[in-house]
Amino acid sequence: MRKGLTTPLSQASLHTKSVVSLAYSEKYNTLISSALDNRVKMLVLDGGEIHCINTKKFDDPVTCVSLHPESKEFAVGCTSGALKVFKLKENTPTSEQQALEEAGLVERKLTKDEILQKKMGTIQQNLSTFQYGKAMKSALYARNTDVLMSTIEELLRRGTLHVALSNQNDRSIVQIVRFATLHVDKPQFTDTMMAVFDVITNIYGPVVSTSSFLHRELLIAQRKIAESIAVLNQMERSMGIMELLLNSSNF
Repeated sequence: MRKGLTTPLSQASLHTKSVVSLAYSEKYNTLISSALDNRVKMLVLDGGEIHCINTKKFDDPVTCVSLHPESKEFAVGCTSGALKVFKLKENTPTSEQQALEEAGLVERKLTKDEILQKKMGTIQQNLSTFQYGKAMKSALYARNTDVLMSTIEELLRRGTLHVALSNQNDRSIVQIVRFATLHVDKPQFTDTMMAVFDVITNIYGPVVSTSSFLHRELLIAQRKIAESIAVLNQMERSMGIMELLLNSSNF
């Protein structure tokens, strides 16, 4: 036996049932596997390790897969007797990524606006079904200031902010406190953020000492609010002096 045939270059367990067919695409330098777990997987070899970059699920166990020599199309056979062929559009794709999308092997990447719209849709669905806690968590992990701020304002309008903030885990509450601390000194957000602090302290005040992270973040918020109040007091004193000077100049 030739040297190297008994030693695998790489191995991985990426299917949950027997792998029954393999096809290699030289064009994309990828391996396509089919198995009895109803799945076809696209695999790449990276740094000596096999990685799955996409999975396509079928209704029945997949018994074979065959790829066109130029990777223009691939065929899949299932135990149900179904034979499915996936073909690219007649016009040549402008990139490898587009070719894979057309073949159905990878999903098209959403734009930032599409991702944001999708997340907003999830939040609206949560609000409409009165799942306020899920709406808050979805808004929080959207990682978008406008999304989180508008969600908090909507919860305040509905009078359900306390419901949304109840039973959140420490990590979520800490991130909300950080968000409120960051925006509390912005005049357009001050009232909203102070409402957030009020609700959080009312709910979690009795147990804040049990969470060092939450305790630390609330201390930071307290200092930030104190600094803002000091600035406002200084502004008020300056306004008083200016008013006194302006009034005296009228005589």
